[in-house]
Amino acid sequence: MQAYPHITPEAADCFRGGRSIRDGYFRGWGLQFGDLKDSIVADADWRHALRFAEGRVANSTERLMNLFLLIKFYLPKIGFGHIVEFGAYRAGAAFFMAALAQRFLPGAQVYALDSFAGMPDADAAIDAHAAGDFDDAQYDEICAARDRLGLSNLHLVRGLFAEIDRARSAAAGRNDRAGAYRLRHLRVGQLRL
Repeated sequence: MQAYPHITPEAADCFRGGRSIRDGYFRGWGLQFGDLKDSIVADADWRHALRFAEGRVANSTERLMNLFLLIKFYLPKIGFGHIVEFGAYRAGAAFFMAALAQRFLPGAQVYALDSFAGMPDADAAIDAHAAGDFDDAQYDEICAARDRLGLSNLHLVRGLFAEIDRARSAAAGRNDRAGAYRLRHLRVGQLRL
């Protein structure tokens, strides 16, 4: 395993509201100003997962690196749960997270939620994007690529977030493992639940 001298996860009893402020600071500072990027780039697990996201990612490299650290070092230490991404566009980050989940989170599923048809009706007073932006997602191509890459733990869920979230919440009421999320990744131009 690649050495990460700055990554020593804090004990859960030090968390505030379920999160480690100290660890978030170390990851953020290490990625922006420190040498944490060098350790990640040299990591075979990073390179493996990055191959799945090639040509699809709308996230910055630093954001993917943070997701990488969370999935490799932190999520395996907390209770069982799935990963959900609100706003998948071409599903690059979802592919990346699904590849990592296969290695580090046995049984965990990744749910990528998006209309996969562009932005819905927008309100110019509050929304950063206009209706129809990102309408080139190509849902069928994304599904074919997921299947070709063997990402059987990745589920592409089409629809508006509010509708999808209600359906997932209803499923959680019937089966605790169905609705337990370990990580929620938000990449949205609009979020109205």
